[in-house]
Amino acid sequence: MKNVTKILFSLIKRGLSGDSAESITKDLSKETLEELYRISDKYDMAQFITVSDSEFSEKFKKKQILALYRHQKSAYALDKISKALNDAGVDFIPLKGAVISKLYPESYLRTSCDIDILVHEKDLDKAIDVLSESLQYKAKGERDYHDISLYSPEGVHLELHFNIRENMANLDKVLDRVWDHSYREDGHLWRMKNEFLIFHTVTHMCYHFTWGGCGIRSFVDLYLMRDKLDYDENVLRAYLKEAEIEKFYDSVISLIEVWLGDKEHSELTQKIEKYIFSGGIYGNNETRIAMQQGKSGGKIGFILSRLFLPLETLKSYYPILNKYPWLYPFMIVRRFMRLITKKAYKNASNELKINGSVSKEKVNETKNFLKELGL
Repeated sequence: MKNVTKILFSLIKRGLSGDSAESITKDLSKETLEELYRISDKYDMAQFITVSDSEFSEKFKKKQILALYRHQKSAYALDKISKALNDAGVDFIPLKGAVISKLYPESYLRTSCDIDILVHEKDLDKAIDVLSESLQYKAKGERDYHDISLYSPEGVHLELHFNIRENMANLDKVLDRVWDHSYREDGHLWRMKNEFLIFHTVTHMCYHFTWGGCGIRSFVDLYLMRDKLDYDENVLRAYLKEAEIEKFYDSVISLIEVWLGDKEHSELTQKIEKYIFSGGIYGNNETRIAMQQGKSGGKIGFILSRLFLPLETLKSYYPILNKYPWLYPFMIVRRFMRLITKKAYKNASNELKINGSVSKEKVNETKNFLKELGL
């Protein structure tokens, strides 16, 4: 596994620089190619890899074609969404892959499952109406704490954000000022300043870490942003310091320097690598629940934290609480009623089962790991 991980990042590094990877892949065994395909596919990075072996060459080529198709479909949809919002006078900020993909040698290499766009909360209903009427997007499900999902007739998934919070108070106090750290580029199209774009990527990684997993793609994004963007490190550090995640950022950069640079592993970077490859892009439930137990004070604390969301968090789901906070207990009941569905009940039962089975050693291990990262 460790050897395959090293090969994977060598191939990604060559893909980012445009160098040939033939010297790396030509003598790989069937078993190594099988594992390389499995890991790269799991982390949505197979489009970086080209091999000469006929069997696996076809497999990787299909992933490249799929990545190209996904990118073109999203890019076309983003253009139409941008035009519709701009014509309607709705200020918006493209987020994540819609911006970062331009830093890759080929934009399709930076895959994404959806399109993320931020609008002012006061413009949310107008934006939904515009996209519904002009492009036939339909909302699916209730609003989340920071976005609502819309789907086009072609199946394009748009996460329409009305904030970029991560449900972590130390991060959200800075993230809430996103419009103050953005600029109008053209018409109603806004862009984050480069320092804040990097900061936002780090906070999103931070969120995934505390919920049990993080993908490889964010590390590559951060590597490219630091390499290609013109930004002020002192300004970025000020954001990180205020959000109390400087230590996390430095730990992440240390691993990037191992994966895509020439640094040797330290004990901490080895732990982070193990954590990422044991959890997957979105983590696994055992790790996630162990993380949350460590933060909330054990098994009972985890259950209470899931049942009774803080007022500030619940406000994002039910905006009426901004005006009438005394409705908090009623909204808690409403949320309980919303959770009484077959799917929600099944998920909750599974969480409770895992919550009861997670060992104290696992909780202490994950708690100490978070502490090492400054989380």
